[in-house]
Amino acid sequence: VAQLYEDLIAFDMKANRDAGKSRSLLMKAWDLREAYKNLPLHESSLHESYLCVYDPSSQTTQIFGQFVLPFGARSSVHGFCRVSAALWLAGVSMLRLHWYSYFDDFPTIESEHTCPIAQMGVDFLFTLLGLEYNLEDGERLRGRLNFMDGQLFGKLSQHAFRGLTRHVLAGGGKLGSSTRAHLQFLRDRMSKGRPRRVSTALHETMHIFVDACHEPGSTEPAGLGGILLDSSGRYREYYSEMLDESALAAINVRMSGNPIFELECLAILCALHLWHSYLSGKHLVVYTDNNGALGSMIKGHSENLEGDAIVRLVHTILDLSDCIVWFERVCSSSNVADEPSRGVLRPSWGERKRCDPSDVFALAIR
Repeated sequence: VAQLYEDLIAFDMKANRDAGKSRSLLMKAWDLREAYKNLPLHESSLHESYLCVYDPSSQTTQIFGQFVLPFGARSSVHGFCRVSAALWLAGVSMLRLHWYSYFDDFPTIESEHTCPIAQMGVDFLFTLLGLEYNLEDGERLRGRLNFMDGQLFGKLSQHAFRGLTRHVLAGGGKLGSSTRAHLQFLRDRMSKGRPRRVSTALHETMHIFVDACHEPGSTEPAGLGGILLDSSGRYREYYSEMLDESALAAINVRMSGNPIFELECLAILCALHLWHSYLSGKHLVVYTDNNGALGSMIKGHSENLEGDAIVRLVHTILDLSDCIVWFERVCSSSNVADEPSRGVLRPSWGERKRCDPSDVFALAIR
């Protein structure tokens, strides 16, 4: 089917070129919403559509019946593909659509002047058959922006996408000031962001191990540490900073009883603040033993207000350094940054660099 579709487009383009005509082609993909749930089971099969799942709360087995194609079943795939092929055939033979089917996606390509007609035809076909598909303007715009952002370098957009997603899931409607700000940020990023590039210069990989400790009651109740290693595994530099009560209070603005998440995120930020000049045009692997910090760095945002500010500054530094980063978890027992986070200093780790964690934190939340 795909080859037939490509041949049809190629023939159309060649015919116009031979005739001395030039016309632009536009493409759009129609996506069925919750594809399998569009197809009900036959009454004769309902007695076989039950699932048994163990419920740990009641410690009993719960039984659930299904009225639509069960996701993951082999016969469901075969049945859905037959329906998908029938939809393609109906669109081609009855509506003369230039489209093809790939499971629940229907990519369509038309010339600019026939696009409105094709749009009406697909809307009519799916509505007539009672099929639900993603049509909301908010979801459509978010999907297109997400695709475009994937062609740009870095993760600075994740905060804005999170805000846009909240607006869409809340039902859309009138744009609030925060949603407007997110859309303006995405607009500027799409027009000014640096494109993702593939470079043969990205051959060196740097490694940063970070850690933080929090021991309330001591004279220095918190500490941050990090170690920089080159691609050969040799120690280059390290930092070790202990925080007294006043320094910790400046960071622990929520007065949390255990601000280890903020400290672990700050340990990563301090490392990049010190060593960003080493990272330009290189690969980087950052190791942390805190799952919360790891997840937030990978996603590019955090639900914690101060943590989110730190994560955003981390990715800003990485983007400006043109550095491709991978965040990884390391077991606490294997984390070489554990000792410097507790004030241990070793000449074998290389030159010790200094920074003020309170000042670095202030840069993130200003």
